[in-house]
Amino acid sequence: MILVLGALGQLGLELTQNLRQSLGAQAVLAADIRTPSDHFLAEGPFERVDCCDAAALEALFRQYPIDQLYYLPALLSSKAEKFPKQTVETNFIGLFHSLELVRKYPCRVFYPSTIGVFSADSPTLDTPQNCMMRPKTIYGTTKLAGELLCEYYHHKYSMDIRSIRLPGVISHQVCPQGGTTDYAVEMFYAAQNTKVYTSYLEADTTLDMVYIDDAIRGILQLMQTDRCCLHSGVVYNLTAMQFSVAELHAALREYYPDFELCFEVDPLRQQIANSWPERINDLWAREEWGWNPQYQFKDMVRTMLFHLQKQTHV
Repeated sequence: MILVLGALGQLGLELTQNLRQSLGAQAVLAADIRTPSDHFLAEGPFERVDCCDAAALEALFRQYPIDQLYYLPALLSSKAEKFPKQTVETNFIGLFHSLELVRKYPCRVFYPSTIGVFSADSPTLDTPQNCMMRPKTIYGTTKLAGELLCEYYHHKYSMDIRSIRLPGVISHQVCPQGGTTDYAVEMFYAAQNTKVYTSYLEADTTLDMVYIDDAIRGILQLMQTDRCCLHSGVVYNLTAMQFSVAELHAALREYYPDFELCFEVDPLRQQIANSWPERINDLWAREEWGWNPQYQFKDMVRTMLFHLQKQTHV
């Protein structure tokens, strides 16, 4: 059985749905600290659990025959700055408890990292997998610490742990909250509904992004790869597209000509965005487990608008 911790988040919801479609609803146990909708409860097994509660987590491992764990709980970049203690507990301590349990109940582990582990000290373009990483945010710091913890458990205890540094994830089912790249999803909803969006980032701010279907496909592709093919350790860079706030606005105006873009720059989120790469190098992911994104910028825009329009007419 597969356990998805953080199953109600932006990544967790669609990952859980994908896994259940492929493997069957009863093969995937969803868990989250939040209470799901009745619809989600009807789709398959669910347990309400705090990822920082080691005893509650162990109860799941005792009750269910878990052979894969996806550890997805996290506070994202800008929200994390407001709640540093909770961020450390969720992004790092919860991971530690989970890895300790996996020592006792062996299974394969996936841990999502982020381009937030890089910093202004890292190369901005073609950022390599291994380079100077000195994040100045609690989000980046805890995620980098999580990467190192995964590396430690992998080498110390021969545990099968795999991780991807995800860029901004663009999806239509769940609006992300507290991230620096959230503006991209927010702009799609604004274009369709209010016809005006006030950006908290400057117009020329360019960041790495990936569409949700590609992100999930990459995760599953990595998890299904034979361990002997993975020569680079635990963590892999992954990217798909890069665009600026202004470029997304221009693309949306092709569909909504009256869509207006205003600016009220948030110094905190702008500072975070300025410290992240514009484009990372994911050569190792492409060479070792065949990563190749299917959605480029224009594909993503068309697909997002299709799904949002479909939701409106349901």
